[in-house]
Amino acid sequence: MLLNLDGLTESKLLILLSFLESKDIEKLQKDIFENVKNCYKLSSSVLIYDVTNTYFCGKKCSIGQFGKESGGVKGWPLIQIGLGVTFSPCIPIFHKVFNGNIHDSKSLRDIVTTFQNYNIRRGIFVFDRGITSKVNLYEIKKILKVLKVS
Repeated sequence: MLLNLDGLTESKLLILLSFLESKDIEKLQKDIFENVKNCYKLSSSVLIYDVTNTYFCGKKCSIGQFGKESGGVKGWPLIQIGLGVTFSPCIPIFHKVFNGNIHDSKSLRDIVTTFQNYNIRRGIFVFDRGITSKVNLYEIKKILKVLKVS
């Protein structure tokens, strides 16, 4: 109602999702971010990254896996969603979806490469302790030439 989308139906949404599924999502995200960055003159030198679990009640999600239980949820498959954003304003740079049985610290290795693909090479990288490992800290500092890791 707020967006005045009266003509939007479930079947139209499914068609749009099918269309997006056929596209190179990495390229699409990168293009969107570059356009937003240029339009609003955003700096991508301060980055925030976090990953969260999302649980499924069903059994048909191919990447849903039984992983580390958190939040008291047991017996449901989960996926992990990682999100990279600029610091201010908090504009999404990209998102990634991981199998539910991948540890947060391992997902960060893939994310460091993603930051490289977005030409983000310097800045302050902020993430929580669930992602921390010696290997990750080394890779972040080496590849991204980070000014500070928080």
